[in-house]
Amino acid sequence: PMTGPGDSWLVATRGGWTTEPVRVAAGPHADGSTLTLRPGGWLVVALERRPPRSLGPVVIRKKDGAPFLTQDGAMILFAADAEQGAVLGPLPAGAVDFVLELSGEAVRELRANVRAGAREKLVIPSLAPR
Repeated sequence: PMTGPGDSWLVATRGGWTTEPVRVAAGPHADGSTLTLRPGGWLVVALERRPPRSLGPVVIRKKDGAPFLTQDGAMILFAADAEQGAVLGPLPAGAVDFVLELSGEAVRELRANVRAGAREKLVIPSLAPR
């Protein structure tokens, strides 16, 4: 289980297999949610142009607010620094919507397609001033 802003979540992983994060009811009577492992994939961050470091980190979070895995499932996070070469996953196969933040402000939405068993580039278009 993972608790984040206002919600509790369940997510599981084993090797390259993962589950969709499931929001669970709080309190002593859990809602009996089940998790189904399925082949996952990974996204590798590729920044086209990084904003000046003085603006702080580029942060990535899922648009739906759910947690996601990093470091091959070793870490469960609600937000991560989108550094060049950072690996997100394993993530369930399919479309994933992200929000990018800079200096604590949402600056862009981004959709990625995760393919089971694959490592795909997550290209982040330039966020730097021209």
